[in-house]
Amino acid sequence: MGQINPSCFSQNVKAYISNIYSKSPANAGNGTQYISNVVSQQNCRQDLIRLDRKITDKVRVFGRYMLDVVPTTELGGLFAGEPFPGISSTSTNAPGKNVVANMSCAISPSVVNEAAFTYSWGAINSNVTGIVNSPSFVSSLSGGLRYSDPYGRVPGFTLDAGAISGLSLPTAPYFERNIDKNFYDNFPKVIGNRTVRTGVTVQWLTKAENAVNPTNGNFTFNSVAGGNPAFAQFLLGNVSQFTQSSLQKLCPTCRRPSTEIRRTRSFF
Repeated sequence: MGQINPSCFSQNVKAYISNIYSKSPANAGNGTQYISNVVSQQNCRQDLIRLDRKITDKVRVFGRYMLDVVPTTELGGLFAGEPFPGISSTSTNAPGKNVVANMSCAISPSVVNEAAFTYSWGAINSNVTGIVNSPSFVSSLSGGLRYSDPYGRVPGFTLDAGAISGLSLPTAPYFERNIDKNFYDNFPKVIGNRTVRTGVTVQWLTKAENAVNPTNGNFTFNSVAGGNPAFAQFLLGNVSQFTQSSLQKLCPTCRRPSTEIRRTRSFF
């Protein structure tokens, strides 16, 4: 295949080239590779407070509070693996809290009662720091999609062959909450050389998250046997398939995507 005249590129292809590939020019492999040294943040911190108290010879209590923070950065994007840094990059934190209140009472030499309440709270907070939701990048695209992405990101695209696999977008902005409340009461009794245990446990679980992908849409470009490779199809705007999810609200903090698959080239 010969060179493709840039005048044949669509307006949207030019936007992807100027915002992605022109920022990472080939610097190795005789002009065929791009190598960059990047550093990701992988930090964690845990603070813990515990109090033990012996009230009487038979009654003891303890309480514990634990706080975790795990700030990280993903240069390739959360769950994305985009090879070019600064494109789909994200900043993520996974904080957690845990509270335990426990009491044990020796009712008799053979009977002990233990009751406790535990509370756990965990989250994942991830925001886009790359340019895939840059207003200037988004506004440079024309043609429109069937649904608008509520997070203001550009569509991704996939090439079925070649050194460049496409544009992988992160699962962000992503926000997840998990809350676990648990109360239990154990009542063991020693009978001879055996122990009989009875008790009760009650648990409340809550989970909320936003189904963020793939509401921005994704274009697929396939190579043609005996013809243009996938990247040439991308430059010419010959789309093989387009998929995009709409949003269906389930609750204020939960959404479920409904995916449509279309064959179109109107965007490019």
